[in-house]
Amino acid sequence: MRRGLGWSLLLLPVSALAGAIAVSPPRLDITLTGSQAAEAVKVVNLGDRPLRIKVSVAHWRLDEQNRIELIAPTPQSADQWLLITPLEFVIEPGKFQTLRILVRPRVAPEAGEHRAMIFLDEQPPEAKEFATLNLARIGVGVYVLVPPVERKAVFHCADAGFFQKPMALLDLESVGNAHVRPAVQFIVWPKDVFPGKPGTVKVQETPTSPVVTPLGAVTAGLVPDIPVLPGTRRKIIFPLAESLPAGEYWLDLSGKVDSLPISEAVPFTVPQLPQGAARDGAGK
Repeated sequence: MRRGLGWSLLLLPVSALAGAIAVSPPRLDITLTGSQAAEAVKVVNLGDRPLRIKVSVAHWRLDEQNRIELIAPTPQSADQWLLITPLEFVIEPGKFQTLRILVRPRVAPEAGEHRAMIFLDEQPPEAKEFATLNLARIGVGVYVLVPPVERKAVFHCADAGFFQKPMALLDLESVGNAHVRPAVQFIVWPKDVFPGKPGTVKVQETPTSPVVTPLGAVTAGLVPDIPVLPGTRRKIIFPLAESLPAGEYWLDLSGKVDSLPISEAVPFTVPQLPQGAARDGAGK
């Protein structure tokens, strides 16, 4: 099934590296099987001056443009369950600080996913010569999972087209009680060299290997692993390339969304625009 593209902004995944701060892991998935659970996050100062950090926590969801939106807490939101130490600290250059995170629900937790976002905010330096520096902010997503957890995805459609640049779309829905994420590769083939079946060629040797564009293809990559939160339907829109020569192409999509296989081939056209014309129209 294919339908017209509905354009929106992408949620950019929260980075594990912002300015001179690195965080590991960048996301926490915590399974709660008893009355409490513990985790830790390592915060590293990669810069050449001390960093003052303040920690806060909030409840969140994604808005219609797949951007993080902070919302009011509820008794079942994980931000109400987290005990974090320390909440303020200084990291010397080249050193690190470990955040201790204890999950302790205040109410009987319902089965499924409970979310929080831990924010690490760099504070203004005390030295006046650094007072105008841009301050970093990193968000660490926390997913507390209470069994039984059901991850179930529904794939509605895929599409591709031209809107200022070649773009593609995955329309996904999460109908379980925990979020799902795409683990999907894409390849763009000129029409005359498309193998005829999606997923015939892989772009990575392992999940951590660099992406390699196959011989004959014009570009390849990975669909952003934006979470589709439980009970929501999302259009994940992403660029295929900054530009492509005018012509006819096939978008080759393969992989899975949790346990749901994805195998789609979508034809699209990059139009021939008049010389000097702005590429600001949509075409198929």
